Amino acid sequence: MKNKKGFTLIEILIVISIIGLLASVVLVNLGGFRAKGRDSRRIADLRTLQNTLELYFGVNNKYPSAITELISPELGVTRLPQDPGTTLDYSYCYKNDSGGNPTSYIVGAKLEGRNVALDSDEDDTAGYTCSAATDCSDAANVWGYCIKF
Repeated sequence: MKNKKGFTLIEILIVISIIGLLASVVLVNLGGFRAKGRDSRRIADLRTLQNTLELYFGVNNKYPSAITELISPELGVTRLPQDPGTTLDYSYCYKNDSGGNPTSYIVGAKLEGRNVALDSDEDDTAGYTCSAATDCSDAANVWGYCIKF
């Protein structure tokens, strides 16, 4: 009898199934890291919106009554950041002074998980006019992150 070298079909199938099992475990564990990455992007986008709102205030001496007013050649803004998970605009709320001009604002996003940034954010939109439903509370499974100025 000749001594044959090589793998049998069964051995190859077992190795492929083990590799597939390990790959699925790794991909499931990466889901949490991707959510944290999107949350970090949301927080950075809100800081960008805050800077843009301050530029707008410097030019117009008031904040806009709609977030879309930020798109202008005067400010050099051609588009606004959007939520990386849903591609929707971030929420925007403003508060008018006695003359009817917006003098304070809140921008917000819903995070996918608990984040330490939630400990130092705004949690209440009472008295503000919001462009969309805005929930800034840090209650379980809500995790609304809002910046107020």
